[in-house]
Amino acid sequence: MKKIILAFGAVAMMAAGFSSCNNGASSNATAEDKAFGDSVATALGEFAGAQSNSSYLRMKEMQPEAAAKFDKAAFIKGVQAVLNADTADMAYFQGLQMGLQLANPIIGINNDAKVPVNKDKVLEAFKAVYDKDSIGDISVYYSQYQALMTQLQARVKEREDAAKAEDDAAVREMLTAHPSDAVEGIWSATADGARIAIIPGMPPGSPKHSGNGYLLVILDSPRAGIVPGTVMGWCSPSARKGYYDSRIFTRCDGVDLSSPRRFTLHLTDDARLSMTEVHEGLEFVPWRILPYMFRSLLRERHDRARELDGLLRIWPAGLGEPLKPRYL
Repeated sequence: MKKIILAFGAVAMMAAGFSSCNNGASSNATAEDKAFGDSVATALGEFAGAQSNSSYLRMKEMQPEAAAKFDKAAFIKGVQAVLNADTADMAYFQGLQMGLQLANPIIGINNDAKVPVNKDKVLEAFKAVYDKDSIGDISVYYSQYQALMTQLQARVKEREDAAKAEDDAAVREMLTAHPSDAVEGIWSATADGARIAIIPGMPPGSPKHSGNGYLLVILDSPRAGIVPGTVMGWCSPSARKGYYDSRIFTRCDGVDLSSPRRFTLHLTDDARLSMTEVHEGLEFVPWRILPYMFRSLLRERHDRARELDGLLRIWPAGLGEPLKPRYL
């Protein structure tokens, strides 16, 4: 949507020399020009509508929670309000464009960084500088803005680190309160660096006395929509020491996890936990219909070794050899 705003903002700048976008042109237009103008209007509307709908459908797929709150009727109402405005004043349209550009950081800082930015103060500061006869060196304003954005990023990171530390402390307190299994602890995923806690617990719907079980709980994820505390799977000890039967969600729609699949977790040592998917069901093997003498010509090929994906222990440390040794 932002690209559309910028693109059509450029069109508005080009049209600044016209006194009217519609009425002035249609007053002296021939029937042929009117028919051609209708074709242009339809093509322009369809193109802009296709781009806007494409952005909406992409948001619906990647951010379903945001899409559910997005009112398409209100969006069209906003477009209609601009198109029905006084087209003789092109400065008004350029002001609308600037307002939309300012709205993006205001909304982002308020919602994402949780720092209140007052839009009235933004407008007051904007008008104070815009009405000056001279602004001097514009880099002074940019440097001030950049410095505050750097401080904002530092504040956000400080709050995120504090939240992570609080989550870690809660997990550590829970696990140190009773004798723990070797699989329990705080881990880091090799695939994306997500921090995962393995704690005692059973998935909803399990029998009360179904044996020892553990939940895999996300403490921190690079996916913005995944909330800390989300259960990504569960596991239970198998008959073989160091092996755990597990169900892990393998699909994410941006917010929710789904499609649990069976995995085998293997505690290769005290600091590493490998994850191998279990493939179940029937498989058609066409080479079995060949005569026996030709079967040896066919071999399965896997370039990547198994058990490379999994988790690396963060806490408790010192159970095995260090993952990042320090050299004196």
